[in-house]
Amino acid sequence: MIGIAILAATLSAAPEVSANPQRVLLGSTPEVAIEVRASNPAALRARASTGTLSPKELVGTEGARYTWKPPGARFPHFALLVFWVERGSNPPDLAVLRIPLVGRTDLEVNTEPRADVRVEVGDHTFGPRRADGRGHAVIPVEVPPGIAQAKVLSDVGGASKTVQVALDPPPFNHLAAVVGPDPLPRSGGWAWLVAAEKVDAADVKREASGGEVTPWPAPPTTYPDRVLFQVRPTGESLSVSATLRAGGPDDVATFSIDAEEPSIARPRALERPLLQPGIFVGGTYAGGANLSLAASVALDVSFPPLGTAFATGLALEGYTMGLHRTVSLGNVDSWILALSPLAVVRYQLFELGAVAFHLRGGAGPLFFVHQFHTDFSSSWLQTGVSAQAFAGMEVTYRVGPLDMLMEVRASMGQVRTAQVDANIGGLVFGLGGRVIK
Repeated sequence: MIGIAILAATLSAAPEVSANPQRVLLGSTPEVAIEVRASNPAALRARASTGTLSPKELVGTEGARYTWKPPGARFPHFALLVFWVERGSNPPDLAVLRIPLVGRTDLEVNTEPRADVRVEVGDHTFGPRRADGRGHAVIPVEVPPGIAQAKVLSDVGGASKTVQVALDPPPFNHLAAVVGPDPLPRSGGWAWLVAAEKVDAADVKREASGGEVTPWPAPPTTYPDRVLFQVRPTGESLSVSATLRAGGPDDVATFSIDAEEPSIARPRALERPLLQPGIFVGGTYAGGANLSLAASVALDVSFPPLGTAFATGLALEGYTMGLHRTVSLGNVDSWILALSPLAVVRYQLFELGAVAFHLRGGAGPLFFVHQFHTDFSSSWLQTGVSAQAFAGMEVTYRVGPLDMLMEVRASMGQVRTAQVDANIGGLVFGLGGRVIK
């Protein structure tokens, strides 16, 4: 049990990420090399909030390598690079790499003539530069994200002066979102909202299209810089898109993910009638026949508001039965060909994933031809009309737009003349397919 627990913890652990360099000077740093260690590199996923992240390159059995190129923007902000190992519908633990993108600018300062000027931006000092005769100086500075002011220190003749200068950096987006698994199951998946600093779940505003985005009831891990959500497609939506907002007006994260196709067999609402053509081929057992086959083509229709749980339509079924016997006087051959146009109905009882169970039945006229031949008497051919009805169980398995089906039914179509007494159909077993799209 201890070993299993250790294995589970290892598989669910966040990847280990390192970057070189860890700080980017915009306009000067061409790219960042990123190394990732994970329990399952093949299932490793990654997303960057800005810039360009290269495709994954596997390194050994527990590592992967990426190259990240900074964006073209020159103002200071953060790049959020998120890495995780896919665990299906279970939310993964994330490795979040925050790369500060440092902007470079020339700060113009007006001070005393010939003063020595230094500028402090965060923990870094730039200068000194000597002001000209008019007290004007230009000092190149590097501004990391989150710094809104600089301290200007001027010194002339032993006298010092300190002035706070606003840098006025433009606002930037502090958020990124990742979602999975891809494609999103109909039962739902997860989405992490990640912030450059902190984010409060109560402050997150959500707008979703094609699905629902709701807070995760009991997050497996709690961090001050991220929030976990449940994501679930609604109706027959084939994708889910969402916008998450928190903090300032520029703090927006979006995601869009394809969803699994809804189960075709699942009862669903319809806006217009749905045509469902199908075919069926099988064998029958009615007793006494050497050969007994059945085949049909059908066109079912489902109507609003009953959805695909119920369908009605028409089927054209053909049956052939053959009997061969050898008696003391010679051979006896009897052959029946029957054609039956039927009105059919189908009702879905329940569904288990791609598998669905239906009741199906039908009734209609039966047109038949009977040919009789022996070695010791004259042959004859007779035709007639009777009636046919059937009822049975149908099991379907969805494959894309097709329902592959297996049907077992009891069929009654009595053919009775002075020369023959037969039941067309009897116990029928067959396979087929139906298009539902």
